[in-house]
Amino acid sequence: MANDLKKENWINEALNAASGIRRAYPAAGFYERVIGQINQPKDIAALPGKHWLVAAVLLFTINIASIAYTIEQSKKTPGTTISGLLLTEIQTGSTYNY
Repeated sequence: MANDLKKENWINEALNAASGIRRAYPAAGFYERVIGQINQPKDIAALPGKHWLVAAVLLFTINIASIAYTIEQSKKTPGTTISGLLLTEIQTGSTYNY
């Protein structure tokens, strides 16, 4: 019973603590500034086609270079095939399953 009274007093104190607080009002012109910024036209920064083309060419070049490197490795190591080297590379790669 005394514990319930303590809880009730604590609740009342917490509610009464907010009784002297005044409502906050925005500064004059704040709403107009916000609406002005919302209605202002936006420039959407997208990558032009040239950047995508450069990225695709770079990726293609890296792939071709890795294939050429694999072919050279197969020539240096007798008894290996290109498919065997590629399979070894795939199997030794780390796979993370999150």
